[in-house]
Amino acid sequence: MTLIKPLHEVNGSLANVVMGREPADFLVTGVSLVNVCSGEIQPGCMIAVKHNRIAYAGPKGIRIDAEDVLNAQGLFATPGFIDLHVHFESTQVPPSEYAKAALFRGETVALPDCHEIANVLGTEGIMWMKENVERTPLKVVMGVPSCVPATPFETAGAAIDPEEVERLFSEERLPALAEMMNFPGVLACHEDPIQKIQSALRHGALVEGHISGQGWKELAAYFASGVMTCHESLTTEDLVNRARLGIMTYARAGSGWDEVNELAEALKVVPDHRLFCLVTDDRDPGDVFGMGTIDHAIRRAVEEGIPPVEAVQMATINPATHLTRIRVPGYGWVREVGRLAAGYRADIVLLSDLEEVRVDRVLVDGIPLSDYDFLGPDVSGITDTVHLARELGPEDFEISGDVHAIVMAEKFITNHEVIPLPDGFSFDSEKDLVILACVERHRGTGEISLCLLKGLGIKEGAVASTVAHDSHQMLVAGTNVGDMAFAASKIAESGGGIVAVRSGEVLSMIELPGAGLIGNATLEEMAEQSKSQKSAWRKLGCELHDPFMLFGLLGLTVIPHVRITPKGVFSVDQFQYLG
Repeated sequence: MTLIKPLHEVNGSLANVVMGREPADFLVTGVSLVNVCSGEIQPGCMIAVKHNRIAYAGPKGIRIDAEDVLNAQGLFATPGFIDLHVHFESTQVPPSEYAKAALFRGETVALPDCHEIANVLGTEGIMWMKENVERTPLKVVMGVPSCVPATPFETAGAAIDPEEVERLFSEERLPALAEMMNFPGVLACHEDPIQKIQSALRHGALVEGHISGQGWKELAAYFASGVMTCHESLTTEDLVNRARLGIMTYARAGSGWDEVNELAEALKVVPDHRLFCLVTDDRDPGDVFGMGTIDHAIRRAVEEGIPPVEAVQMATINPATHLTRIRVPGYGWVREVGRLAAGYRADIVLLSDLEEVRVDRVLVDGIPLSDYDFLGPDVSGITDTVHLARELGPEDFEISGDVHAIVMAEKFITNHEVIPLPDGFSFDSEKDLVILACVERHRGTGEISLCLLKGLGIKEGAVASTVAHDSHQMLVAGTNVGDMAFAASKIAESGGGIVAVRSGEVLSMIELPGAGLIGNATLEEMAEQSKSQKSAWRKLGCELHDPFMLFGLLGLTVIPHVRITPKGVFSVDQFQYLG
C-alpha cells in the first residue's frame, strides 16, 4: 500500500487546493460523478487529487489548477469497489496475481478469508498470503480463520486454536475474524468459538459470520454472540431476516452460487439497502479472467433490475461503512475509502458504461495502475503438501453392503440416502451413481472413507482433487476403481491439483503445487487450464455449470446436509458421523 500522510497533516493543503491557493496533483474533468453519498449521478463534475487524497469532488463551477489533467468526458466516476468476502485460493493463483486482475476491474479493497490455505499450512499459510498480496496496491483487511479445521470432528493439515487466534490479533494486528462457520458451537456457547469471537471483539476486529438453514431464534442468538455479518443467505427470506436483525448482509455472485436474484426480491421487502453488500466469495480463474470480480457482482445486480447507483453503493459505501467498525491500530485507512469525497483516499474508478460496469481506468491513492509494478506468480515456500500413507490401488476404492449416498441437490445443498450393494458396486449410467472417496492427504494417516455420490453426472472415468473445502483432503470420484486409483496417483505425483481421467489416460489436469490449492501460473494461464478441465469433465458426462467448484464442497462439513471426510460420512444437521 502507498505510504500516505495522515489527513491531519495535509488538511490545510487540501483546503488550499479548493480555494485556488495551491494546485492539485491531478485533476479529472468532465466526468459524471456517481455520488454514493447522495445516491445520484452528477454530470459535468471534476475530481481534484492532492497528497493521494480527494481535495474536491463536485460540480466544475470553481477553478482548480493542476499539474496533470485528465479529460473524462463521457465517463462515470465511482469509488473503488470493495469485496468484503473473497477466498483468494479459489482463483487458483497467488494473491498478487488475483490482486492485479481485480484492481484493473476496479476492486481496490478486499477482505479475504484465507482459511483454505490455513487448513493446509496453518498460520504459515496465512502470513504467506498476507505478504504476497502486500506486493500490490490492493488494500486488504486480512481475516484470522476462525475454523481450522471447520469442525472439531475432522482433521486438517493444521489447527488454529483460541490461543493462536489471540496471538494473531495481539501480535500480528490482523483486523478481522473470518467467517465463523461453527455456528452449532456458537449456539451451544462452546468454549472454542466463543473465545475466538471474544478475542476479535477485544482487539477491535470485525467478526464475520456464516450460518444457514436456521430459524429466527437461532439467527438472533448467533448474532448476539458478536457476529456482525453473514454471506450464507440462500433465499430471499434469509436476506430479509438478516437485515431485519441489523446484520450486514452479503449477497454473493460467485462461480458456483449466485444469490443476486434473491437480493433483488429482498429489496422489494426491505427497500433500505444500507445493510446489503455484494460479494464474490468463491470465483474460479476462468470466471475472474473472463467476467471479473466484484464488478461482475455489480453487473449482475443491474441485470436483476437493481438501479445502477444502488448496485454501486452495495459495493462501495455500504461495505465501507462496515469497515469503519475496525479499531485495530494501523487500519485507520478503512475510514477513508468507499466514497468520492474530500479527505478520502483517491481510489477512483472511471467507467465508460455504468450499467455494464466497463472499466476505462483505475486510480489507487490517486496513482494510475499503469504506474505500479506487478511481480509474476511464485508459490515457493508453500509446496510439498500432499502426503499419502501409501500408493493407492483399485482395492482401496472397493465398496459393498448398505452404503451411504450423498445426493447433490439444488445449489450446493446435499441430501442423504442409504443404498444396498450386496454384490459390490457396478456402474449403471441410468442410476447416476459413482463411488466417492475422501483420502487423508496432510499427515499420511492412511485414513480413507467411501460412499456413493449421486448427481455428479459422469458416465465414465474418474475425477480427483485436492481442492476440497475446508480441510482440503483428496476427493476422488469415479465409475470404476481402476481409474479412481490412477487419478489419485496423478494428483499425488503432481503435489496437488484437479484431474479428469478415462481408461488410464489423463484427459486434463490443473497442477496446484502451492498447498494443493494454488498454481504457479498467471491468471490467464490458469483460466485456460480451468476451461480445459471443465471440457474434460463434460467429456466424462458431467453437465454441472461449475463442476469442480461444487465437487470441492462435498467435504465442507458446515453446509447442509451431508458431507464426507476421511473419517466417514458426516451429518451437518445432527453434527455427527453417520454409522
